[in-house]
Amino acid sequence: MTATPSRAAEPSRGRAQPQSRSARARMLAWVLALLTVLVPLGGQPAYALPASPARAMPASPQQANPHPDSPHPDSPRAERPKPERPKPARPEPAKPDPTAVVEQLRLRVPAAEREAWLEAERGSWGPWLARQDGFLGRELYWDPRREQATLLIRWASRAQWQAIPGGELAAVQERFEHIARQATGHSRGNPFPLVFEGELEPQ
Repeated sequence: MTATPSRAAEPSRGRAQPQSRSARARMLAWVLALLTVLVPLGGQPAYALPASPARAMPASPQQANPHPDSPHPDSPRAERPKPERPKPARPEPAKPDPTAVVEQLRLRVPAAEREAWLEAERGSWGPWLARQDGFLGRELYWDPRREQATLLIRWASRAQWQAIPGGELAAVQERFEHIARQATGHSRGNPFPLVFEGELEPQ
């Protein structure tokens, strides 16, 4: 006797179709979920790209150079130092004239009559010397310990000093003594006699 196959053992084609649609639906949902993760609504990928190495920001002038008065090492002023200005040459001291000479005189001048001596000098030798050729100037000093006056008379040359006539010198000396006698009350002679006469040479 031949067995007839049961209908229940045969696969049902009508029930296999719903199972295939369900699988495709699940796959489509998975793909959409994956796309949602990878590409959000903003259009940019959700995953983060590796960050590029940070570039060092240049330091501010205050940070790079804490002392504003000093030049920054990277500034052009620091790279190109200012050239030193040549120092002006110092003028050499004037050399003394080898032909100049100083006449040196010392007079006895008591302390009580010092003003009378100065008055006699201003009225005689002072204005006369100012008119002489070669006269450069004179200095008057008084030593209170010795009670002596020192006169330094500068001449441009010894020749000009010695060229003055003796008679003219005697006349000026007579006027000096006359004024001195009037100022001191002396009746005769020279109240301020000469104690030394010489000459000096500038070095």
